[in-house]
Amino acid sequence: MAQHDTILFVESIEEITAKVQETYASYAERKIAVVPKLVVLGTGIDNIEGRFFVCFSDVCYELPSIARATDVLIKLSVVFGLPYSKVSKLIWHFIANSAYGIERPESYVTIIRLKAYLEATKEQH
Repeated sequence: MAQHDTILFVESIEEITAKVQETYASYAERKIAVVPKLVVLGTGIDNIEGRFFVCFSDVCYELPSIARATDVLIKLSVVFGLPYSKVSKLIWHFIANSAYGIERPESYVTIIRLKAYLEATKEQH
């Protein structure tokens, strides 16, 4: 489930609004807050067209790379205090902590273990 929530794939620009609204509707059913979404033009991870968007509510920003789109999504969440999706929040917390050193008041055992594992692996090489 988190895998499909982290990045939304669309086959055309015209589908972006519908896909984001569909995701938000499923959030509403589960009483999950509306959050910024990373949208990629393509049918999946193996077929990316090279256009990347960050959408929040009715606003979508096109960005030049997946790295820049990820950067904007994380900074939107941090600067404006927007939550990450409950479905994929561990992924976003891990990226924000590992790439930007952003600490959250809450901690997650899975993230702590993954970081420890990565550190141990790095030290072995």
